[in-house]
Amino acid sequence: LGISHELRTPLSRMRLTLEFLEDEKNQENLREEIVEMEKIVAALLEAERLTSRHVRLSRTSVVLSTLIAELLDDFFSRDIERIKVIQPTEPIRANIDEARITLLLKNLLSNALRYSQPSDGPVELIVAEEDDELVFTVRDYGPGLSDGQADHLGEPFYRSDPSRTRDSGGTGLGLYLATLVAKAHRGSLRLLDTDVGACFETRIPKVQAA
Repeated sequence: LGISHELRTPLSRMRLTLEFLEDEKNQENLREEIVEMEKIVAALLEAERLTSRHVRLSRTSVVLSTLIAELLDDFFSRDIERIKVIQPTEPIRANIDEARITLLLKNLLSNALRYSQPSDGPVELIVAEEDDELVFTVRDYGPGLSDGQADHLGEPFYRSDPSRTRDSGGTGLGLYLATLVAKAHRGSLRLLDTDVGACFETRIPKVQAA
């Protein structure tokens, strides 16, 4: 946590200095590197908050269809045709931390899009209520995961494909953060068995635990 905080200042100085570079190609390459480092720092800080014994969620009454519409508009406008949302016709309202549930769904959808191709079929986001739980399911029809890879999902910095690069694979913090968000809501995130692709199910209690 201390290292992450300390990294913010030199990163800010680097970003400022970057604007004075005359070589546009180098400028753009360095900007991408700085942005990637800033994402890692932000993810580590959020992970530290979520693993605190006294983690505090900013719960509000949220209409899930509105949350999802804003999520798709803010983060997936380029891939909107690849995402199929399935949800009840009657709006579901829940007492959740909107920003963190948005983060959870963003990370799951990003992974599903990354590891499947348009030719595989749409990535599915299914929203449902079951008894006293909210259920979010994100499924893709890509190559899926081996048993060995599945055993390590949710570990920080774990990448299911060791050959992955930043361009294709990120930092390995996405599922880790999604798992922490689910646990902070007293819920769970798990990989379901499927014949094709990968399917992640998140269950969140509708009533906050004491």
